[in-house]
Amino acid sequence: MEFQQISLAIVPEKGENSAMSFNGRPLGRAVDESGDSGSFKTMVEIYQTREKSFLIYATYRDRSGEIILANFVETDTLDLGTVRLALKDEGIYPGTMYSEAVYHSLDTLELLK
Repeated sequence: MEFQQISLAIVPEKGENSAMSFNGRPLGRAVDESGDSGSFKTMVEIYQTREKSFLIYATYRDRSGEIILANFVETDTLDLGTVRLALKDEGIYPGTMYSEAVYHSLDTLELLK
């Protein structure tokens, strides 16, 4: 899997929307279609950057698929505790889905060896 230019929308709870771009490759993701009220979809995606760090990107979409919240954290490891703390410190709460995305990412990294 080659590194490629990736662009992600950033939609904070407060402040202006923006976008970020980086060279990376997708590793894994997890999707929760229902959400707490059945009115939105939560998705966690994990990318490896060219610099070998990991970018964890969480989005919340409404029923029409429009992003209502999106943000990310960057870590040097996919250790579950480290990822959870980084998400918490940034105010991102995707439930336990982040762990599913981490496991998919670890599987992908193993295949890339």
